[in-house]
Formats: sequence, C-alpha cells, structure tokens
Amino acid sequence: MGLGIWEIGLIVFAALLVFGPKQLPGLGKSLGQAIRGLKDALGEAQNAMNDASGDSAKSANKSQIRDAEPVETESSTEKQTNKS
Repeated sequence: MGLGIWEIGLIVFAALLVFGPKQLPGLGKSLGQAIRGLKDALGEAQNAMNDASGDSAKSANKSQIRDAEPVETESSTEKQTNKS
C-alpha cells in the first residue's frame, strides 16, 4: 500500500493550499526533526531493552555454567575402556 506519484502530488497541493508557500519549508523542516527525534528515542529504548535482556541472559548463563555437571566425552570414555 504505497503512495503513487498522484497521491503525493495531491498531498503537496493540499499542503500548499492550507499552509501557503512561505510556511511550507518550515513545516517540512519541523516535521523532519520530529521524525528524527522519534527514531532516536525508539533506538535508545531498543538499546536499553537489549542491554537489560543481555545482562539477565549473561547472569543466567553464568549460573548455568556454575551449576552444570561435567560432561564426559567419548574420547575420555574410550580411554578409560582401553586402559581396562
């Protein structure tokens, strides 16, 4: 559901009628700054969420490693059976 050239032209024409040619550049600039600010805020929120989930995952992994029992590999089992 993208905008075609005719839809964009109609929106620009309506904006010219409503705001006038002198106010339109300032309106575009403030709209761009608002969108940029929103993207920055969303990026910061996403980084905070990733940091929070990453810290809990790291602590969970450390506790799992600490509580884990050693696993015998086939080579160590084979060595023991070969010695017998």
